[in-house]
Amino acid sequence: MNVNILKSKYLILGGAGFIGTNLIERLLQDRETDITVVDKFTYGNKLLDAGFSIDTHNFDITDVKKLGDLIRSKQPTHVIHLAANSNIQISSGGANSDITDTFGTTVALASCLARNPVENVFFASTGAIYGVSNKPVSEDSPKLPISPYGWMKLASEEVLMQSLNAGDCKNLLVARFPNVTGKWTTHGVVLDLATKLFLDKSHLSVLGDGNQTKPYCSASSLSEAIQTLIDGTNKTWSRQLVVNLSPNDSITVKEIVEILCQEFDVSPQISYGESSSGWIGDVPQYSYDTKLSIEHLKGFVFPESKLAILDAVRWVKQQRELN
Repeated sequence: MNVNILKSKYLILGGAGFIGTNLIERLLQDRETDITVVDKFTYGNKLLDAGFSIDTHNFDITDVKKLGDLIRSKQPTHVIHLAANSNIQISSGGANSDITDTFGTTVALASCLARNPVENVFFASTGAIYGVSNKPVSEDSPKLPISPYGWMKLASEEVLMQSLNAGDCKNLLVARFPNVTGKWTTHGVVLDLATKLFLDKSHLSVLGDGNQTKPYCSASSLSEAIQTLIDGTNKTWSRQLVVNLSPNDSITVKEIVEILCQEFDVSPQISYGESSSGWIGDVPQYSYDTKLSIEHLKGFVFPESKLAILDAVRWVKQQRELN
């Protein structure tokens, strides 16, 4: 082992969830790391489910004292902020969870960084900040969220930009995710529809008219893209990067239903809703302009959305068979 290699020290907020578990799996594969996780286990501890032994702290990230004490003691080189209300459907019932879990966690982090500056901050944002658009959205497209989740992510981006400008971090990477699926998923269209089919193979009720069209990526491919962007030895940017991370294609809900039925070998009666959206605040159709990410990802290409969905369906099916 080369003792001159500086070990990266990660503090991952919301790291015991679905995306965090996939990202940690990626980070552990590629290099020596020191990883600390903070999570309040809203959807359980997926790190344990995956068999990872990680230094994990169970508390609410809005607890500024606990978070500040942890940053001081661990002195991370990278803070990765994944914590949020990740079940976007909940937003349709009110903004409280987004104000607290999405925006509140970011404000708490910014407050801690003002007293304990770090070198690198990564923030998981979302395509929901763009709202409805009839053409592919680029990083400079208008920001017109239609859900509390989208507004709180957009506000969080601004808070962390202020942290960067104040010198509370040296580098800030903001990545705007599409719909994410795959291993250790806790919610989302694949798991929701699969759960319905497990309960009743003869009938499937689908939110919305089925024509919702969106890009999907697997959490594992997203993690590879993130690792590429934050790798200090080959990084293609400095100080600030805001980027869409996504395949540049899309898939409809009807196509997802078809894949599910084929993989589960069922032929249910399918009932679609009348609305173009699955719930209040759901963006029924969007796609990404991914030219900037292609420039920075050094040859990495996201698998197409259909493959991401197929992998997720097969994983959910496998988990059902194992349990």
